[in-house]
Amino acid sequence: AVILDRLYDDPKHIMVEDRTQGDVYKVDVYADAVERVSRGSSQFGGIQVDRTGQLRARSEVNFENGNIYLAVWLRNPVSGVWEEHFRSFAKNRNLVDVVGFTKDPNIIYISKRPDGGDKTQVFEYDIAARKILEPVFAHKLFDASGPIFTRAGDLVGFDYRAEKGRTYWTDDRLATIARSLKVSLKQSDQTIAWTDTASGAPAKLSYAPDASVDI
Repeated sequence: AVILDRLYDDPKHIMVEDRTQGDVYKVDVYADAVERVSRGSSQFGGIQVDRTGQLRARSEVNFENGNIYLAVWLRNPVSGVWEEHFRSFAKNRNLVDVVGFTKDPNIIYISKRPDGGDKTQVFEYDIAARKILEPVFAHKLFDASGPIFTRAGDLVGFDYRAEKGRTYWTDDRLATIARSLKVSLKQSDQTIAWTDTASGAPAKLSYAPDASVDI
């Protein structure tokens, strides 16, 4: 079994998935009590829950005319009905992933490549309107991974995939702490010439050749 979510809003419970059956349970970590909230399915996997423990997203791998695709299903925040929202074909190499939930149950974060682009970006998605909104994070050289939240559910930054996993802090306090850590622990950075493999555009990349520190 694996922990799906630690439910920061509910310190008594965690959400757990039995990977052999696909069942999802709400576990009381103090009373050793277990409640099954969802049965597994041979059709669906990739269950995701929000910070309140509600099942919000799942994925389906299937075929259409001999082509394999990944479908993303979302639970309607009003009716509670599961609905297919995205169908990404493997041959197109532009899969849509759910990467985070906002405090508004109708707005989630997804990652995908924009039309004509080659770098994965993070977008807000309006479930009710079935509309991808403006990108909330993009990097000109690397793929974006997903948002970072505090225990209170506040957005404080985004991860992206460089030569290692990196973080862009949108929260000023955490950004300042990240910079001060590098100074106080004497992280030594070097700069190398970097070429974007897709566009050929040159850039300069600062990295730590020996050891690096992260929050």
